[in-house]
Amino acid sequence: MELQEMKEQLVEWMDAMKNGYRDSEIYMYEFESDSRKSKALRIRLFTDINDYSIVAYPKTDEYRSYLGCTYSSRRPRAGEDWTRGGDLADGDFSTWTWTKILSDIIGTELVKIHNPIKFLYMDNVRHGEVIE
Repeated sequence: MELQEMKEQLVEWMDAMKNGYRDSEIYMYEFESDSRKSKALRIRLFTDINDYSIVAYPKTDEYRSYLGCTYSSRRPRAGEDWTRGGDLADGDFSTWTWTKILSDIIGTELVKIHNPIKFLYMDNVRHGEVIE
């Protein structure tokens, strides 16, 4: 698969995941050179908290096709002067890898529930603890 075909496939996958929101300004893509002496495609997604970078490489004589994702926080945590980040799923350029990447993005964005909803409707509960 050539790089332009990979771009078209990624745009199709992105459009499918946006659930009716078809504005291409929800993400950005760029072509770049890499150390494999070939071109790469990078798509960047942004949330309020994180910046996700999804990269795709076409298959060459030396390397298999590749799809992977990394993320970095858009701001430091309280008391820190650096931002955090990490690697998410990667593998061959395939629907399976794409699905794993989306799952990892969702997992990264989830936050802890501090006061479960079942406690919201009980009169004898304060901050998640039952008051006797």
